[in-house]
Amino acid sequence: MSGDARNKDMTMLDLAAISNLPLTAGLFLDYHADANASNSKGYNALHHASKNGHTQVVKTIINHQNSAETADINKKTKSGKTPIMLAVANKHYRTLLALLPNNDSEQKETPA
Repeated sequence: MSGDARNKDMTMLDLAAISNLPLTAGLFLDYHADANASNSKGYNALHHASKNGHTQVVKTIINHQNSAETADINKKTKSGKTPIMLAVANKHYRTLLALLPNNDSEQKETPA
């Protein structure tokens, strides 16, 4: 497991995001997992997926309709990082496109 997954205060949705399991993330969201639940460092599933470049998980979390509440793409970690900032810092440009509002990243070719 990655260093992220060693944190003991993670939700199952966090683990699905870290492990790049979009279908599993969607299932947790179907059962009303809180997409904005944060660990002790302020990271939630969207932060983890963005940091690791897991674009399909990001899309699943953002577009899901049955979750407890809509995922907040502007939510900051305790160190002040948003999912967008994490995607940029780690050069995950497809993930960045998925995070941007009103963006159809399926139509555009972007370097990985």
